Amino acid sequence: MTTRKVSKRNWKALRPKSLGHAVELDAEFALTEKRLPAKRICEQLETSLPTYYRWVSEQQIPLGKVLTFERLCGASYVAEYLAVASGKIVIDMPRGRVVKPIDLNALSVQAAAALLALNECYAGHGAPEDAVSRIDEVLRGLTFHRENARKLRAPELDLFAE
Repeated sequence: MTTRKVSKRNWKALRPKSLGHAVELDAEFALTEKRLPAKRICEQLETSLPTYYRWVSEQQIPLGKVLTFERLCGASYVAEYLAVASGKIVIDMPRGRVVKPIDLNALSVQAAAALLALNECYAGHGAPEDAVSRIDEVLRGLTFHRENARKLRAPELDLFAE
C-alpha cells in the first residue's frame, strides 16, 4: 500500500474567482487552518447553523456580517474579491521585516514571467488573463517591498506576538 502525501494549500497565492469562491475560501481557511468549526463561527455571528450554511451555499453573506466573518475565519477573500471587482489592487501590508535575497530573486522571476506573458499576449500567442494575473502579482510584490522599505527604519510593534 502506498501513502500519498497531501500537499498543503498555498493560501497566499490563492485569488478568489467569484464572490461565492471567496466565501468558500474563507470558510475552508477557518476550518482547515484555524480549526474553527462552523458552529463556533455561528455563535460569534449570532446566527443559526442552518442560516450560516445557507449563506455559504447561496454564496451570500449579509454585508454587515462580512468583516466579523472574515476576522473569525482569519482570511479576507471576500474583501479581496470585492476590491478587485471594483478595479483595485489588494496588497497585504508589510510590517517592516528584513528581506532576504531570495525574496528579491522571487520578485525578479515574477517580473520576468509577467513580461514574457505580456509579450506573448501582444504577439497574439498568450491569454490576456494570464498576462493581467502575472502583472497583478508583480505589482503586489513591488508595492509590498515599497511599503516594507518605507517601514524598515521604524517597524511596527507586534504587541501580541508570543
